[in-house]
Amino acid sequence: MGSDIQVIYEATIDSETMRFIVTTQIASETVEFSDPALAASRSPLASKLFGFPWCEKVKIAPDSIYLTKQSWVEWTVIAEPLSHLIKEHIETNQGVLVNAPEPTSAGSATSGWIEFRAEPTPNPESLKFNATRQIADDTFFVEHASKASRSPLAGKLLAFPWAKSVFIGTDFVTVTKQDFVEWEAIQEAVIDFLENYVNQGEQVLYPEMNADIDDNDPDVVKSIKQILNQEIRPAVAKDGGDIIFGKYDNGKLYLQMQGSCQGCPSSTLTLKHGIETRLKQSIPDLEEVIAM
Repeated sequence: MGSDIQVIYEATIDSETMRFIVTTQIASETVEFSDPALAASRSPLASKLFGFPWCEKVKIAPDSIYLTKQSWVEWTVIAEPLSHLIKEHIETNQGVLVNAPEPTSAGSATSGWIEFRAEPTPNPESLKFNATRQIADDTFFVEHASKASRSPLAGKLLAFPWAKSVFIGTDFVTVTKQDFVEWEAIQEAVIDFLENYVNQGEQVLYPEMNADIDDNDPDVVKSIKQILNQEIRPAVAKDGGDIIFGKYDNGKLYLQMQGSCQGCPSSTLTLKHGIETRLKQSIPDLEEVIAM
């Protein structure tokens, strides 16, 4: 790679995450790392960044690095030095992303026992069950077992009488319950169910046929979807939710809130003061973001 590479940093909707834009392609896929051990096997650059004690997460995209820090350090102190470090690493061909090892068996993304750990979300009726490895290649939200054909796992969870909705993430499952049962009574049972299901090699999620960004989309819609996919959805996924594009019509953007975002007391605040504010920075014609 030539010496004319530039690395420019910009804020994202998540104040703890900074995007470092590289003026050349650095990867052929997008991979997110929260485990330093996994980063060491797949990304020399991510492994180097995890060497900083404040580094929480690294996401490598084709033209960007998204870096999430701990709250005790300020971006004003580290952003500029990091941009130089990333630039030097790329220019000296030290490696950004290497190919993942082949799966050991059909239907499982990685080898080894997969564990789940429960994490609270802003919605008291939802728990996010984080997996220790990737379990799906896409996301999926469903409220009725009859509509869960794309996810056999979601269908089985919704067969429980207390289950209200299920959101499948790439490395987590968010379950929303009915209010007549407490999490203390079912949390461990849900963990056992998830671990047994996934580790038996059962299908979690079938592929979606339609791509998120359509070549026929207007440029403004492509820009909105790119920001949603690269910045906003990863941010809300940390709380076990998702934001899905509905439609864009005459300056009004309609979004569907899924997982723990649906029914969350803070969802309106997130929508108006987080998502709408961020999108208006890049989409001048956007007037309003509306929840579907």
